[in-house]
Amino acid sequence: MKKNCLVCGKEITTRGATKYCSGKCYGETKIGHTPWNKGIKHTPEMKARLNMEGLKLGRQKGIKKPTLSINNPMFREEIKQKVHSNPNVIATQFKKGEHIGENSFNWKGNKVGYYALHDWVKRKLGFAKNGHCKNCKTKNNLEWTNISLKYRRKIDDWMILCAKCHDTYDRKEGWGMASKKFPEIRRKY
Repeated sequence: MKKNCLVCGKEITTRGATKYCSGKCYGETKIGHTPWNKGIKHTPEMKARLNMEGLKLGRQKGIKKPTLSINNPMFREEIKQKVHSNPNVIATQFKKGEHIGENSFNWKGNKVGYYALHDWVKRKLGFAKNGHCKNCKTKNNLEWTNISLKYRRKIDDWMILCAKCHDTYDRKEGWGMASKKFPEIRRKY
């Protein structure tokens, strides 16, 4: 649908209710325009209600609340006080590397998705580009290939092949096994 900009008259093509050709033209319409709430005076009751709402949300009059960062010593002290004052609260402090791999809360075992499984293989075995193709010995376009086509989390079930040999291997062993197991990677034509 073709329209003309209400400010400059430039012709614009739009599908919706657009009235202006740019943000600049829209801004020109706001010059001299007073907002609907400018000059409205709050009654003392309204100010008290708004102040109470702010206090409920944790704001105090005239005091800026510190940012809740784990590096902020005030935040750490606040957590310690809450934990020591209430025996029902359990403090959990994570150590680096404590919740990785099988100890992770999101660990799915062999029910993992296609891309997450390949990320796992790269973390365990490194990038495929650091080796060479098992068939043709080339060092270009290397990929991790699943040997059994069952896509399990077994390190010895993966080998490095170049893209051409990988394609040939998958066709020979049963093309489409990955797309049968992982429907999220099926191509949409």
